[in-house]
Amino acid sequence: MAEQQASVGVVEVLMLRSGAYSHRTAMGEHTIRAFRLNRPDLVAGRKDAFCFLACSALRDWRGGR
Repeated sequence: MAEQQASVGVVEVLMLRSGAYSHRTAMGEHTIRAFRLNRPDLVAGRKDAFCFLACSALRDWRGGR
């Protein structure tokens, strides 16, 4: 059973711009729905985290200015 699951590959993809998960397979769609991965609070948190990390990386890249 574990070998079958490992061979399935990626079942969902995180869309960085929107903060929401998108499915690639039916299994991914069911996983997203079962675990409620696209709840508004989680989506907002992912968007905030991405913006914070992107801004921090750009600031570090520019030498802290």
